[in-house]
Formats: sequence, structure tokens, C-alpha cells
Amino acid sequence: MKFVSYAPNLLLSEDYAVTAIYNGVRYEISCATAVVGNRFHDYSMAYERMSFCSMDCDFEEPLTIEIRPTMCRREAVIRPKHAGIVGVFDGECLTVTLDHPQKLCIEFDGDLFHNLFLFIGTPETELPAPDAVGVRYFGPGVHDVGKIELSSGETLYLHGDAVVYGHIFAQGDDIRILGRGVLTGEHLNHDCDKHREQLLRATGCHHLTIDGVILLDSPAWTVCAAH
Repeated sequence: MKFVSYAPNLLLSEDYAVTAIYNGVRYEISCATAVVGNRFHDYSMAYERMSFCSMDCDFEEPLTIEIRPTMCRREAVIRPKHAGIVGVFDGECLTVTLDHPQKLCIEFDGDLFHNLFLFIGTPETELPAPDAVGVRYFGPGVHDVGKIELSSGETLYLHGDAVVYGHIFAQGDDIRILGRGVLTGEHLNHDCDKHREQLLRATGCHHLTIDGVILLDSPAWTVCAAH
């Protein structure tokens, strides 16, 4: 049985305490923050901070997640509702049991701007070697790199404990962007009156794979694919 959680080097959330229980073992899960503008038409308006956590599980048995909001809450909603996930909230702790991978949003008391995202996948089966030809590998830690250019046959891999500040331009065939790490545009220009980069721009690509990475705080479109 395998379970692993990731702790990206981002500001930790003070809104939630999250525990995973798998195969009788309790794991305290790192909860990170994600900045979101609360007014789409005016990015200079005050920001809010949502929370997210990321983990992988092989689901050889059910996975239980316990979520404790630090503020007093009355009710919890698990989205998307069509997933049919039913939790139990006793006023202090929301308990959710899962039997397969999920991407969920936990919303308390209708608060749209301070919710919790759960990214729960399965263990990675393909881990490129850091020094392999054609591999751009970012290991655990913080990397401020600016523009990352990818061409045909190249693989970009972000370790689950990596935070990469920058943006990607991909052009070519058979390009892969993999991992469980975070690509964030926080350090890029967000002023609407100036040029803003897209977080991930793919031009003229065939067989482009984007799998598992977390994309945050794009100044413009997050993923833009063009001919």
C-alpha cells in the first residue's frame, strides 16, 4: 500500500487542519494557500486566500480525510456535487471517505473565497531521471526561473515539493509537463495596463501532455493553446 502527501514551499494555510488516514496510519497534511482576486474585472482589488493540499494514494483500501476549519462553521458542502461524495460534519470536523482519486472543493457556510481544494491522485508511475537527456527537472525547493522554453521531445518535471516561479512557452511535438509540483506566476507582472504573460502557452504543438502539476496565479490565461 502506498500513500504520499506533498508539501510545496508556499505560505501555509491557517484556515484548515487536514489529516489523512490510510491503512491505519494518520498523516498530517500540509495545506498551502492560493491567492485569488475577488473581482475579475479589476485585478488590483483586494485578494483572498484559498487553501489546497495534494496527495497520492493507491486506494487498495478506502482513504479517510478529516478537515478541521479553524473558524467556527455551521455547514459544509463538497463540490462538485455530481461526484456524489457525502461527508459527515459535526460542527468541528468534516470526515470524508474516498475509494478512488478525486479533485474536490470543500466549501463551508457558502464562503466562496476561503474554500479548500483537495487534489488526490494515484502514485506516479513515470519518474524521469533528473539528468536524462531532454529532461528539465525541478526538485524540492523554490526555483525562480522566469521563462521556461520547451521544444520537441522535451519533458518538464516538477517534484511534488517544488515551487517554480515562472511561465512556460512550448513549441514542438511530444512535449510533456509532468509531476505534482507547483508552477506559479506570482512574480510576473499582473498590471492590466502592461504586458502580461500567459502561465503556459503552447504554440504549434502536437501530442502535448500536461499531467499532475498545479498551476497558480496566472497574470493572464492560465493555459493557452494556439496553432
